[in-house]
Amino acid sequence: MPDNEKEGQNAASEKKKRRRTPLFHPCNDLCSANINPKGGGTSLCSAPKGEDMKFSVGYRLTADGEWFRCLLTEKEHLKEIYFPWTGFSSGREETAPEGLSPFDAEAEKRRELKALHDAGIGMNLLLNGNCYGRDSLSRAFFLRLGDTLDEVTDTLGVSSVTTTSPVIAKFIGQNFGDLEVRASVNMEIGTPEGMTYLSEWFDAYY
Repeated sequence: MPDNEKEGQNAASEKKKRRRTPLFHPCNDLCSANINPKGGGTSLCSAPKGEDMKFSVGYRLTADGEWFRCLLTEKEHLKEIYFPWTGFSSGREETAPEGLSPFDAEAEKRRELKALHDAGIGMNLLLNGNCYGRDSLSRAFFLRLGDTLDEVTDTLGVSSVTTTSPVIAKFIGQNFGDLEVRASVNMEIGTPEGMTYLSEWFDAYY
């Protein structure tokens, strides 16, 4: 066997030894954990002891509810959950899990998000689609957006919105002053000058 091939195999073997949890584990991006998804079990957060490290984590609906239970288990390590909303473009694809109708999936999503909010986790709404096209100039779109923001702030405690649209950011700033408006990383703002240019409409940058 060539030396370079042996070196590659050795490196892969060492990497596997260092891995403390399987890559497919749904809690991997939260912590190095040994979690029973049905409740109970133990978890070992990767944050050093004594440090108040909090995570912002994306929500997704799963057919078995495993990700939801994982988030509740690790709630003390979570600052907020970010999530898309049905009917609005976002950077996260949203489809009903196998076995759930779109109607049932929507109802279950609302139930889980409400439970996460009640557990003390912050809520961030994603409106970070790459393009809103003619909707960005549509009165009907902004009426629907306003109704949606009223609903998610009242029922889910949404306190911030992440968007790619300066027009949406302006609308929220003018009509929902208590909401923090964040510029999405999808905007690819890469310089201080770019941040300054948009600072009139955005409170934070991600």
